[in-house]
Amino acid sequence: MRGSLLLALGFAVLLSGCPTPTPPPLARVSLDRVEGPSILTGGSAVAVIGSFAEIPFDAVLDVSVDGATFSLPRMAEREMFLISEELVRAATDGAAMPVSRDVIVRLDGALESEPLSTSLRFALSFPLRLNAAPSGAVHYWDAIVLRGGGFRSESEGAPELCAMGTFTPDDDEPAFPVDACVTASLLDPSSRDRGIAPLAPAFGSAVGAPGTFDGSMWLARDDERTELVETRLQFGLPEVFGFDPEAASVESLVSILGAGLLGRAGDDATAVLMLEGEVRGRELITIRDEIVPEHDDRGAFFRLAAIPRDGRLTAELFGTASGTFFGSLTPTLVSDSRTVIGPRVNVELALAPVRQVVWLRFLPQFDTSLARFGLSAARAQLPAAIAARITALYRDYRVEVRLEEPRDVSPEGVTTIEIGGPDPEGVGLFGRDASPGKDVGNLRLFDAIGGQNADTQRDGFPGYGGVFIESFLYWSAHPELPIERPITAPSEDPLFDRLFDAVRLEPATLAELNGSGAPERVEVVGRASAALASMIGETAAHELGHAMGLAQPFGATDVFHNERDGSGCLMDRGADRPLAERVGESGTPTQLCDESRAYLRAILGE
Repeated sequence: MRGSLLLALGFAVLLSGCPTPTPPPLARVSLDRVEGPSILTGGSAVAVIGSFAEIPFDAVLDVSVDGATFSLPRMAEREMFLISEELVRAATDGAAMPVSRDVIVRLDGALESEPLSTSLRFALSFPLRLNAAPSGAVHYWDAIVLRGGGFRSESEGAPELCAMGTFTPDDDEPAFPVDACVTASLLDPSSRDRGIAPLAPAFGSAVGAPGTFDGSMWLARDDERTELVETRLQFGLPEVFGFDPEAASVESLVSILGAGLLGRAGDDATAVLMLEGEVRGRELITIRDEIVPEHDDRGAFFRLAAIPRDGRLTAELFGTASGTFFGSLTPTLVSDSRTVIGPRVNVELALAPVRQVVWLRFLPQFDTSLARFGLSAARAQLPAAIAARITALYRDYRVEVRLEEPRDVSPEGVTTIEIGGPDPEGVGLFGRDASPGKDVGNLRLFDAIGGQNADTQRDGFPGYGGVFIESFLYWSAHPELPIERPITAPSEDPLFDRLFDAVRLEPATLAELNGSGAPERVEVVGRASAALASMIGETAAHELGHAMGLAQPFGATDVFHNERDGSGCLMDRGADRPLAERVGESGTPTQLCDESRAYLRAILGE
């Protein structure tokens, strides 16, 4: 069982008959600032920055101006809030020009904050203006910068860039008319004078054929339209220049540096890249294969997919886990009506060794639970300290800890560790890897240490994974939690109260965490913050070890901890790891023991 059960049932003490303690009032989170476009209008999306991790879906942002309060809902797809037309009308009082107003903002609902006084600029409308149109040599789907005025984001109702004219193919095909529009979004929130728009195939050939557009362009929004601007666009063949990065491990997302590569949703043609060459490494492998790239806001890319082979992960495209590909790449646009072939280029791609990418995802409960430790002010500092502790424990292996969701790795290449507050099962676990089975060889790079796992629950074990920081409070003589101490909770440890009593009684301030104040108090605050970061980091590192196939990787498939208690061993059972060991005050550093080091060296070593 991989949950950090900290006591065998025979040694647990059930505090029956004790009254349920009343939890202390939880401190509200703080707001630092509001970020959004320089001038706000109806539909503007704004973000609030402060001492919290995530904003719950049911949170609202209250904005008060002149005594009237407007409640703004959170956007469904992003942790931002939409400015309402009613708020803008109240703030501008119908004025045509932008108006600066002093407002009070406050998070309410599932996440409450202290009020923040700030100044925001509002405007009901912005006149559209297009100074010049793009011209010259271009490729399909080039992103072009437009200069003018009145640009808006998509949530505000962005204008369209429209074109009308004639497209003449470079071959002997006849010319045909063009009449098309695309969205021209706000490029820079700090300025309404610049927009950005894509040169979609609708401005030329739907299948990506090279040729020339002659005609005019303009901006339009609702009933407003700018003056026409004459232009000529010469669309070229698809091109590729190489890969980024030039060395990639399995499950990396490799960007294809190039232009004119069709294949986005709605395109009539798809880019197919012919890869020819050889992989040079322990063996010579001849490659002739096709890559069909995916597309996102950063451009074209492909996933260097991993498949298990002989107990190891291998790059499916190249048939090996190591070496360097030397060869060529030829871009082709394929459609029902024709094929467009671009120039062939020489490329290289080194196959880097397998790495384990880890994303630490801090849940909203983490923020509220910090108040129980008196360390709400440490919210901004703790994630980096936690990540540093995990990194230090796995410093000899290719383990990368991220605080932001990775965008250079596919979801199949990322293990997610959720760090929250209470143990959802109410049994006092510090953490649990609830993914099913013992992953010997770490063939699953994508374990989810968090959420609910029905497969594990069918085995009769608690099905919720993650790190549960409130369970650390059971080490205290006065945990002050709203439930009685579970049978499986840890025994009291006087060290906990020596570390945290002072900050639980008088919560730490940001100034104290930054080293300002009475030296004795600064030392107490720093020691408590460092201890909590170490406790969380070591718990997360322990659960990560389970996800990578530890402990006893060469032992029975149902054994998940070291066979016997060792000195400072990370993968010992929870009951064998005292608090002093976890916070670095035992005199013995935490380490990987027994065959764990050799195993990790084999699968993730240099």
